[in-house]
Amino acid sequence: MPQQRLSFAQWSQRRGSSISGDLLEFSSQQSDDLDVSQKSKCLSSRPRTVSTTSSTKPRTSWVFSHMPDEEVETRYYNQRTGKEEWRCKHCDKTYASSGGTAAPAKHLMDPPPDGHGLPKGAPRTAKVTTIRTIIEQARVAAEENPRKRRRLNDQSGDSIEPDQLEALYVRFITACSLPFRLVECPEFRALLAYINNDIETWLPDTHDTVKTWIMRQYECQKERVKQRIQSAKSRIHISCDLWTSPNSLAILGVVAHYVTEDGQLEHHVLALKDIDSEHDGSHLAVAILKVVD
Repeated sequence: MPQQRLSFAQWSQRRGSSISGDLLEFSSQQSDDLDVSQKSKCLSSRPRTVSTTSSTKPRTSWVFSHMPDEEVETRYYNQRTGKEEWRCKHCDKTYASSGGTAAPAKHLMDPPPDGHGLPKGAPRTAKVTTIRTIIEQARVAAEENPRKRRRLNDQSGDSIEPDQLEALYVRFITACSLPFRLVECPEFRALLAYINNDIETWLPDTHDTVKTWIMRQYECQKERVKQRIQSAKSRIHISCDLWTSPNSLAILGVVAHYVTEDGQLEHHVLALKDIDSEHDGSHLAVAILKVVD
């Protein structure tokens, strides 16, 4: 005899499905209500975004005209801290804007090589200031490393200071990546002689002497950097960067960062190492340790 499903079983199944559906609907509604509540709570906990355009005072100090951008209202922010900072257009010095304008003003007015020797309120004269700074730095280097020199002709050459000429010429050659043999070019020497005939008394006429000049200036600057690092008030922090040179060499740059005796953040390139081996951590660490030692 075939079995028949009882009606109450069908009713129970339908009733169970209905209850299950009701529970799911109730649960979904509660979840939606909870989400709305949570969203409202999260939104209310966020700080309100207030436009600072109307509340920001216009910049009136002369130091802001000596930032990279000509627009004095341009804002610069530190990539690490995200805080606003003042940046010098003449060098790589930066100061936190929260400290006011006294430190930037002092930097601009201090004599080279630490500052730029500008008078208070000086206008934006980047080109002149940069030239003055380079010449002053060469003068200081010449005074710190005086040398006896032999004249190359019978002229007095009094209008040129030979030690300062060496510092300036080496900086010119290295900054512009020019060949040592440039001093052997007649057209180049004719140009310099036209500007000042005393140049023939002191400027060497062979590339070998130029090489000697460059190595000598390198050793002088190396000792100067060592002295400044040894007198640092802070620990010496090392950073490095691996890059490929224009002639396809793998170069590791090693830079030291520290706080000077007068409380200024400073950095120096310690070395540019040619990496022939694998560029993994162990090989790079060996190269860095050689520089530090």
